[in-house]
Amino acid sequence: MKQDLHVRPIVAMLFHEERDVLITAARDGSIKVWDHRWFILFAYVGHQDRVLCLSKHPFGPYLISSSQDRTIRVWSLEYGDVVDVIPVPEPISHMNVTRNYEKFLVKSIKCLQLWCIKHYCDFLTFAASPILKTICTTHPDYPTRTVLLCKDSTVRIVASASGDVLTSLVCDLNFKATSCAYAIGENVLFVCNGTTLIKADTSVNPCKIMQRFNVTD
Repeated sequence: MKQDLHVRPIVAMLFHEERDVLITAARDGSIKVWDHRWFILFAYVGHQDRVLCLSKHPFGPYLISSSQDRTIRVWSLEYGDVVDVIPVPEPISHMNVTRNYEKFLVKSIKCLQLWCIKHYCDFLTFAASPILKTICTTHPDYPTRTVLLCKDSTVRIVASASGDVLTSLVCDLNFKATSCAYAIGENVLFVCNGTTLIKADTSVNPCKIMQRFNVTD
């Protein structure tokens, strides 16, 4: 038996089958996510008054909560942060997703509303380094690719549909790329740091540097 889950009394609970977690909410506005061993995974803080109800989000690993503070909040069950804060004119006491997952019923003291569900972004890929800039290809005859310029002096080409890293260009640590262009039909990547332009072959992984050009006067 687990005791002392919250400092204040628990006022709402939800079991999320897909994530296999129990979510509890308290009168002080705190929300906690527990695994089957009663280890706490996340503690959400943001509501300024007691939580009224909890609901699953139909698209992705998200939790929806409503509070007496007249806000609805959307929380990530993957990263533990708040995704959205929606002010409402009066506290929402009940929330339910319709069977086809396209509509969302919310009930307050005075009215019943039918909302459209917004699909939040999904995790695509892990770059292992801060991303400084992104570009996407638009060639009509090839799948969309996303090019990531990263702080660790690498340039990664990612399949936009799956998030798979297809190939990477590894530059010297002192080469800080500021711009790039990807000729997907030719399997050629151009990367520039303001003084040097690199031309690389993207048909292999890692990319093979073919030429370097000095672009300064």
